[in-house]
Amino acid sequence: MQKGKIVRKWLILGILAVAACGDEFADGRAALKSHDFVRAKEHFERACESGRMLACKELGVLYKSGDGVERDFIRANELFTRACDAGNAAGCNMLGWSYRNGQGFLRDTVQAKRLFERSCEAGYASGCDSLGSMYQIGSEDIATDATLANEFYIKACDLGYDDACNKVK
Repeated sequence: MQKGKIVRKWLILGILAVAACGDEFADGRAALKSHDFVRAKEHFERACESGRMLACKELGVLYKSGDGVERDFIRANELFTRACDAGNAAGCNMLGWSYRNGQGFLRDTVQAKRLFERSCEAGYASGCDSLGSMYQIGSEDIATDATLANEFYIKACDLGYDDACNKVK
């Protein structure tokens, strides 16, 4: 009987922790909407530390842009990596852009492409759009391929990314 009470107690504590984390994330998003980047950072930090990977990605975006914090590409990429490694497709997409643009890393378009593929395969529309852009523009390591670019724009469009719909040929 005592063991059952302990399990219930931990279950309740776990649910409360998840709920608190959800509130931190929602509060961070609300702060972003009101352009209170300092407050957004504080909420996203707490949510990220509680295991909310989308909050880690959002915090990384703040560090990448320098909104509410000193711009720090290395810290941004640490956060994107943490989110991506935990399976957050948006984090993978952001990390891909860091590699593509050489922000905090040496420019590596092959690694960027891998990260965009991972993001797209997870069903993240913006990741598919990023992959389409990669093939449309090409790079020193990735040949331009209009057919592949169009396929990824179509996939992004089908997943609800309206900007990609405008790129479909």
